[in-house]
Amino acid sequence: VVDDNDHEYIIIRQVTPSKNLYYLDDQEFGGFGREIPEEIQNILEMFVVELENSEKVDLHFFDQHDTPFMVARGSAGTRSKLLGRIAGLHTLDRGIVAVNKDIRAGNSALKTRSMDKDELQQKVDNVVDTSNSHILHDDCKTWLQEIASKLTTLNKLKELQKAHSEIVAKGKETKKLFNRLPDIVVDFQKIREDIQRRDKLVVLQSALTSFDQKIGALPIAEVDVDIDFTEVRENIQKLHSLQEYDHRLNTIDAQIKTLVSIKFDVDIGGV
Repeated sequence: VVDDNDHEYIIIRQVTPSKNLYYLDDQEFGGFGREIPEEIQNILEMFVVELENSEKVDLHFFDQHDTPFMVARGSAGTRSKLLGRIAGLHTLDRGIVAVNKDIRAGNSALKTRSMDKDELQQKVDNVVDTSNSHILHDDCKTWLQEIASKLTTLNKLKELQKAHSEIVAKGKETKKLFNRLPDIVVDFQKIREDIQRRDKLVVLQSALTSFDQKIGALPIAEVDVDIDFTEVRENIQKLHSLQEYDHRLNTIDAQIKTLVSIKFDVDIGGV
């Protein structure tokens, strides 16, 4: 019985081995197999739904709860699947499918991870033991410190070599000065004696100069004074020669002081 608020319809279904027969207001409607005539579908407000396998079936939810009317066509498996969908079993089926898919993916990932683990373990087993690498690090650090210290020493030695070259050059110049000196300068004892004589002659020259001034201030005397001025002149010439030697000796002494005033770096190791 179908009531659409305007008219009440009584539909009678008769199932035969070959077809379904429907009776509506004493009118007979038949369809091949399980197909429902269009007139009956319109009255029952049946509509077509699509299942997961793309099969389309007629479904009616209005007032009819008889299973044969709810499923209009399709195989027994399709009708069973549709009824399961109505009961919500498709959700459970999807969950089972998803779980099985996740289980397969998990098993595949587990197998892959297990293979990766075995491969990594093999690599670890083949790696050379480096547990003592920190000892090598400490040794390298010590060697680098020694190299830095030796580089510092090398720089200081280079500076010393430069100073030595300057000293050698100055020594050569001093040697040339020595070579230009007369042989008399070799006898240092005689030089000291000449210096002493020079000092005495300087005093004598001063005294003679004073006496000469005093003599010049005296009135002319008629008495002859026997003074050997030739000897005095010779002594004065000797005095000039000694003064020249003194100048040369001072120059040589300054050169010697320059040579002996070299400062060495006491911090240079191994020197």
